[in-house]
Amino acid sequence: MASARGSAVSAQQPHSKSLGNCIFEVTCQEQDDSRLINFHQVEHHGGITFRWSEPVSMIRLTVSPIDCYVAIDTSSLRGETLNFLYQIHWNEYTIPNRLIEVSQGILTFPVSARMFQPAGEQRLTISVKPLKAENGRRLLGMPVSSVRIYRQSEGQQEGQSPIIHSMEKFAAERIIKSGRGIGSKLLRKKQPMAPVVPIWQVRFPEMDTPKHERETGNYPTCEQVVVSACEINSRHGTGLLIQYLFDDFHQIGTVNSYHCYNGDRVTSKIHHCLPNYDKLTRSEIYDHLLEWFGQNPPRQAYVVPYFRSDFLMAIALKDLFETKVCLHVMDDNCLYGDIPHKTVQEAVEKSDLIFVISPEMRQHYEQQFGQKAYLFPPIVPESLIPQNVIDSDQWQNQVVSVKSQPASRTLMARLRRWMPQQLKGSLANDQARGILVGNIWDNAWLELLRKTIRDSGLQVDWYSNNPNAVWLQGSEKELADDGIFIHDSLWGQDLVSELRRRPFAIMPSGLLTGEGSKESIARLSLPSRIPFVLATANLPVITLGSPQTAAARFVQRFKLGENIDYDGQQLRAAVKKIMQPRRQQQIRQHAFELGKRFSAASVQGWLWDSLERRKPADDRFEEIFQGNKGDCSWFLNSDPPPEIHWSFRDTWKMLNRVRHQGLSPDVIIDVGSSSGNWSWTASTIFPDSHYVLIDPMMSRYSLTEREHYLRQIDRYELVEAALSDQNGEAEILVSDDLYGTSLLKVDQKTRSTEVAKVPLMTLDQLVRDRNIQGRTLLKIDVQFAEHLVVQGGLNFIQNHVDVMILELTIQREHPQAKTYREMLDMIEKLGFTMVDEMEGWRNPVTGILEQKDTVFVRNECLSGTMTPQSKAA
Repeated sequence: MASARGSAVSAQQPHSKSLGNCIFEVTCQEQDDSRLINFHQVEHHGGITFRWSEPVSMIRLTVSPIDCYVAIDTSSLRGETLNFLYQIHWNEYTIPNRLIEVSQGILTFPVSARMFQPAGEQRLTISVKPLKAENGRRLLGMPVSSVRIYRQSEGQQEGQSPIIHSMEKFAAERIIKSGRGIGSKLLRKKQPMAPVVPIWQVRFPEMDTPKHERETGNYPTCEQVVVSACEINSRHGTGLLIQYLFDDFHQIGTVNSYHCYNGDRVTSKIHHCLPNYDKLTRSEIYDHLLEWFGQNPPRQAYVVPYFRSDFLMAIALKDLFETKVCLHVMDDNCLYGDIPHKTVQEAVEKSDLIFVISPEMRQHYEQQFGQKAYLFPPIVPESLIPQNVIDSDQWQNQVVSVKSQPASRTLMARLRRWMPQQLKGSLANDQARGILVGNIWDNAWLELLRKTIRDSGLQVDWYSNNPNAVWLQGSEKELADDGIFIHDSLWGQDLVSELRRRPFAIMPSGLLTGEGSKESIARLSLPSRIPFVLATANLPVITLGSPQTAAARFVQRFKLGENIDYDGQQLRAAVKKIMQPRRQQQIRQHAFELGKRFSAASVQGWLWDSLERRKPADDRFEEIFQGNKGDCSWFLNSDPPPEIHWSFRDTWKMLNRVRHQGLSPDVIIDVGSSSGNWSWTASTIFPDSHYVLIDPMMSRYSLTEREHYLRQIDRYELVEAALSDQNGEAEILVSDDLYGTSLLKVDQKTRSTEVAKVPLMTLDQLVRDRNIQGRTLLKIDVQFAEHLVVQGGLNFIQNHVDVMILELTIQREHPQAKTYREMLDMIEKLGFTMVDEMEGWRNPVTGILEQKDTVFVRNECLSGTMTPQSKAA
């Protein structure tokens, strides 16, 4: 393969004297992966839309045999003359370099009709020496904006055609036979290489199969499926986090909206990818899901959305198959992107469980969509987390030299010339050398970082895979001039070993001015590298940018480092401060304790268990991010399980709020238990509590109904009696529906009643007889006689009850009854504070509120476990 240099030709129409009309065109915006093989995702730069090829890539063209010219437009993104090594192949023929002409970034060459396949599908293969700008994370070949085929100009005789004359000379030069050239070496060298035969011989599926011709596939059954925007691999942060979560995909299905990495993905039991994801209608996405899973629907789905199609697939799984859907929002593309809010709103409402990656993401998404979201931050493999704190002596006692870093000879030579001058006045020379890992998501951030490092006189080693920060903005040489040295990417234990040799890590982020293209990433997404470096290396972190970014707020919340502006002097001061031995040891000890809580151990089982419960199986991640003083966010309750009756959904939410206050009773006493539906509802919140159900009409309720509720409560006991302020026997007014039964004879015109005699006892007597002990939640619903129950249980309430839930009546319904205001005064004098309430009974004709349930918490519990930090929504 040789570098192609050509004569000047028109960029608008190369070879204008011999070209006719354009008869076929493929643009880089083509999303059909069956047509574009081994191309990276669509990118934009300077108003140009293009796609990078891989070192070996192919374009499938549907053209009948004809003498023609082919023009490949690279938009001059690798120079106007394409002065790099490449080879062009048409079907099995190699195009000689002498026949390739290049000008203004457009490469043109002739093709004879004899080189065409008769079937109509032609294959244009490009072999390129890859660009080293991304240090192996993405192999970049040739940038391609479009490929056009031009008919030979009319008026030329076939015998005079320069195309025919040139093609005759090399028609027999087939790569399949010769195997020569860098192109064939690339094919053999690329690992893993599948397929091993030349790419133009591979049989690919038919292109653009009409939808009506597709049949529902007989695919394997997958109980669980993972839906993500692109392939799950180690070339991007989301792919890494998903792999940390699921260590084995052999029993899991995977679905992507888009192949960004040319099929480089984990091996799963079954895999599907949407064609033309950004052009599909909602009904077409439903068609694809029905085709893939119609015969074997998944039971659970873990969805990490970014594109609109990801959200629509989550909706389709719920609508078509009633799959239990967990939505995990790691990066926003709605609040600061272009996905319609109504699409995300529907997906959020139909999901069974919603996770977000940071507190900042939760605040924005809960406020926007009004649904409860739980924290699920980046996790770290358990095997990489140390058993003991990484002592700062480990980096202080060794010299982190440039020679120990993997770098090219050219770069090493430059560094030897550059270092003596640049290191003058730097902090502790090599020992002040920080590390930067992962991507820089915005070109503006990179430019600010370069100036900051340059002005500080410090050095940073960067292990990165971000093309926007390298191949568009600067070369290794230019970045080294600024003090930023790029190295090949490291993974797993290799990266951890390098991190543990450093005194600090640098994390560039956004300014949050509203002008950056990556505002949502800076504001809402917690970079996975921060938990990674703190957990695996206990490394202090310096964030650059606004203190309101998710990265900066994380470092501030846990006191893991410093946040500064993009300013060289501030960086020097921060490094000097953070490198003090005492400060290093404090941060490392704190990072060690905190890092263990981000372990990926057992998280996969936790996820699926949480999805079944429709809430986190435990608070392992919620407990990490306790509210800071001054935090102000919406409180949004979880949605009740679907089996909770509509009339008890608000009761469930009220009890769930009690649990959020940190109260977990040993005993729940349900006075006025009726059929047991209230206690069963409470048991879904407090499954480990012991339940005491008390009702004088218990045996009159349907046995089937009672057993339905009671068999779902693990520990309970029944008491058929009425509670009051005295022991003995009393007459009770029994309503026809039993629910309105009361010791006070209130005239209820809407209910026919009877009078019955029932045993009477006080709460204090009951707990003595039953030997009831433990911290207690007391619920009382006895139709206007709640104050009598309280008076008969003062001793127990003052010594054992932490929470009381009372049904209180707004107006006086009986001379002996108490109003809502009177009951508030009575309970507050016992040392309780009203913390919550819920609408109860309304007049069915006028809608006027007559009763409501009110929650009181013991003052000692309130002061010990609750600090109001949020506004109830």
